[in-house]
Amino acid sequence: MTAVLEKINFFLGKMSFRSSMDMFYEELLENLRMNISLSHFLATRQEIAERRGDQGLAMVYGMIMRRMQEGGTLSDAIVGLVPDSNIMMIRAGEHVAKIIEGVESATFANKSMQKMRAIVVGHMVAPFALAVMLFGMLVMFGVMVIPQFLFVVKLDKMGYAYQVTYAMTEFVKAYWFVVVPVLLGLVGLLVWSVKFVTGAAREWLDKVPPYSVVRQYTSAGLLIKISGLLRNNVTLEDAVGLMRRDAGQYERHHLELMKYKLNNGQSLTTALDTGLVPHEVVDRLVSFERAGSSNLEEIIKRIGFENIDKSLRIVDQSVGKIAWSIKIVVFLLLLLMVFDTFTLGNTISAAVRSTGR
Repeated sequence: MTAVLEKINFFLGKMSFRSSMDMFYEELLENLRMNISLSHFLATRQEIAERRGDQGLAMVYGMIMRRMQEGGTLSDAIVGLVPDSNIMMIRAGEHVAKIIEGVESATFANKSMQKMRAIVVGHMVAPFALAVMLFGMLVMFGVMVIPQFLFVVKLDKMGYAYQVTYAMTEFVKAYWFVVVPVLLGLVGLLVWSVKFVTGAAREWLDKVPPYSVVRQYTSAGLLIKISGLLRNNVTLEDAVGLMRRDAGQYERHHLELMKYKLNNGQSLTTALDTGLVPHEVVDRLVSFERAGSSNLEEIIKRIGFENIDKSLRIVDQSVGKIAWSIKIVVFLLLLLMVFDTFTLGNTISAAVRSTGR
């Protein structure tokens, strides 16, 4: 029982650590800039967590210290607690003895990706809730309301919305053992295709939602990671190799294309032009390259961090369009249901009057 409680406490501690990651990075940077040792910083954080009664968070800091005492670096000690992209940047900083720059890059990356996630969630919560409510209403009408109306009027006298809703409900009731697996399979196929489909098919899919949103999200993260690694004096070729290890299939496909181009002696601009990095960024690099700039890596360092605001706007616009599309479809379906309800009311009134005669 004690072991189970410890696991629960540790899990809650990890959640608490992740929710306060920005504060952790900021305080870590302050301590590093004041030449305070990592061990002292972590011991202090553990003591504060214990004093506040957060045993789970204290366990997390204890684990980080234990990993470092066993010979691991900070990047090794926080594996499983922070995103892989953050670990990659901190590790790159450690490699060149510039841990402060590594933590700064990780902090920026973490905040930027949090903003992107907040944009997606903020836009999609309302339309998703509306879609679920509409689905629930249609099920209720198909199962409970429309069958009662059938005692008064025939189905073909009802509106199209009622006819379609009733037909779909009856079909699902009769073949639920087929419909449910098919729907789950389609959802699974969508999730799988977002993560794993590459090549010419993905090049076309990236033009339509939700693939276009994933592309913008991934490209922004890629540019941030490249810029962060270059700021830690990692060459672009080495940066691509580092990112490829922990990347998902979709991102790895583009990274492998970049590495292939670099290995074949192509320019940095050509290597980055794989279809993932926004064309505006590639065009900027082309203009610098044609102007005779001798250090494109220095320019890429700035672009990744400077481009984040534009990437956020693009993601905001793309997700906003999807959200509004869902809202409009839901509104039109509700409007059709309301119209058919009024029409049905008139039909029932006419049927009652004719029966009274």
